[in-house]
Amino acid sequence: MKYKKLWFGLLIIFIMLAFLSCDNNQNAQSIDGQVDVTNQPQTSEREGNWELREGELVIYSDLGMSEWIGYLNAMPEEQWESILCQIERITLADGVSVVQRAAFDGCVNLKEVLMSDTVYIIEEDAFTSCSSLTHVVWSNNLKIIETDAFSGCGFIEINFPNQLQEIRAEAFYDCDYLKRVIIPGSTYDISGILDCTNLEQIVFLGRKPDLTFEPFFQVENNDTLTVYYLSEYREQWMQDSETEWNGIPMICIDSIDDLPPI
Repeated sequence: MKYKKLWFGLLIIFIMLAFLSCDNNQNAQSIDGQVDVTNQPQTSEREGNWELREGELVIYSDLGMSEWIGYLNAMPEEQWESILCQIERITLADGVSVVQRAAFDGCVNLKEVLMSDTVYIIEEDAFTSCSSLTHVVWSNNLKIIETDAFSGCGFIEINFPNQLQEIRAEAFYDCDYLKRVIIPGSTYDISGILDCTNLEQIVFLGRKPDLTFEPFFQVENNDTLTVYYLSEYREQWMQDSETEWNGIPMICIDSIDDLPPI
């Protein structure tokens, strides 16, 4: 008789443990496909189409980008502002091709963005007012940075990726700390850096851009601004013994290692 009571007691304990485990698993799920892993063990396993954990937001696909934006839009402003303030790092994984409009607008504590090589366009206002953002690992296949994509960010120096074609108007508007930009030979539209009035160095890694307008109308009174170009393109840059480009002094260098500090 006492053995039956013992087995019955063990059975009750087993059932209670199973019920608690099930309840905890259910509580880990949150809305819009995200998993709240704040109280779960750290793993490398992917959970859903996007994930926010310990200050890092990871977007796994274009669908995840849309779901992230929808998640924010579904809540009151004060709530999504609180969430955005938690983000210090963003990783755009393989499968993300478009950084959608205003996707990360207002992430004031964001410091770093890592882009996979699947990203080819950054849309309007994508990182607007990310005032702490100073470092981006660019996609090697990025082609277009649209208007106001990085306005109000905290960059000091930007070395753009080799396949970039367009930096559209006001893409870096109000980036008051930006001192140096390095432009690859593939870039034919540089209008997006024209509002960076505190620039000191514009470095071209290719031929002289064929511009049909006065490009530096915003920085023409900046006495510290200098244009640098590589010696392999000296003949093309120095036509008619020019020493200025659109009123800005030009200096020839052998490599970017020869640039003066900023």
